[in-house]
Amino acid sequence: KATNYYFSSNSGNDSRTQTQAQNPATPWKTLDKLNTFSANLEPGDHILFKRGETFFGSITITKSGTADLPIVFSAYGTGEKPVITSLISLYNWASVAGYKGVYESSDALLGKNVNILLLNNSLQQLGRYPNVNAANKGYLTFESHYSYFSITDNELQDEPNWTGAQAVIRTARWKLDRVPITSHTGNTINYNSASKSSPIDNYGYFIQNDLKTLDQLGEWYYNPSTKKMNVYFGERRPSSYTIQASTTPNLINSDNNDNLVFDNLAIKGADSYGFRISNGTNVTIRNCDVDFSGNTGISVVKGSENVKIENCNVLHSNSCGINLSRSINSIIRNNVVRNSGAIAGMGGSDSSPYKGIEFGGSGNLVENNEVDSSGYMGIHFVSGENQTIKNNVVNTFGFIKDDGGGIYTQAGN
Repeated sequence: KATNYYFSSNSGNDSRTQTQAQNPATPWKTLDKLNTFSANLEPGDHILFKRGETFFGSITITKSGTADLPIVFSAYGTGEKPVITSLISLYNWASVAGYKGVYESSDALLGKNVNILLLNNSLQQLGRYPNVNAANKGYLTFESHYSYFSITDNELQDEPNWTGAQAVIRTARWKLDRVPITSHTGNTINYNSASKSSPIDNYGYFIQNDLKTLDQLGEWYYNPSTKKMNVYFGERRPSSYTIQASTTPNLINSDNNDNLVFDNLAIKGADSYGFRISNGTNVTIRNCDVDFSGNTGISVVKGSENVKIENCNVLHSNSCGINLSRSINSIIRNNVVRNSGAIAGMGGSDSSPYKGIEFGGSGNLVENNEVDSSGYMGIHFVSGENQTIKNNVVNTFGFIKDDGGGIYTQAGN
């Protein structure tokens, strides 16, 4: 028998029984309770979150529905969509000695990485040198390189020393590679490159992920070894702002589960992926808001079939808004995808990131979407056959990387 289970972060109590949680007057409280209980879900069950409330943490799905009776994650009550988030507010800021205008805060919930920092609900740029508003759009120029191990900039000074920071190198017109700097000697920067892309002489680069880069309001650097977040406020005080950071990689996780529906949820502040669906058939994501994702807003990968992503708002994704790779007979329709890969250096490396919508496979339909402000491509279909892209509005793209297009492909039929 299909059953409704209710969750309220305000009035819920995880000690209630399974029977009590089927009554909206006696709901459960937390996502931890849901994850503990999820192995007991049956086809047709509905997990309902109370509107107007916020639920901290992530959801890991372990059961499938059936074609006739999907498992549904949705909302009840009135008001705004329920929010699933990993964002925490940071308090107890202290000034950092030797760095005027820089303050630091720490929280045990901060993890190995932080990819999202918000000031008053506005996404902030990692601290960088030169600043994005400097000459040449904030890029330095290297005159020579050695393989994919080092670059030499004739104008670079040996102080400040950037060992331990991150270089963001334009290795090709369609690539930005984020590489850790292993040493900085004179005017040469040595680094490790995971993508192993050799750069092109006289292309650009900049430095980020270092305390010494912080000199504009909102620029930040996170030290994972101390779990300290450093932010530049200048003459202002941190108490004047609501400051939030991401703590959890993926907010909705599903591996090898089929026949799922996600409806009327707000997914906010994933450190990596808002939705991460792998190898799922008949998965529907509709009427959802996905905002501030450290990597990709909605990612459906590894041979998923008959996926529908409809009527969603996917905003402020550092790498990609929607990624539907190796999918068959799937639909991306009536979505707003905006500000995808809009900040240089905060997307992933190599050629793929900084896109609004990316998909591959066969028999897929992408229609009636509004795709705006994509740092590289608006819509990119990468492979396969019988792909249909129609009636989409694509506006403002290619302002971070180029050699792309509003709607672009390099293979397929």
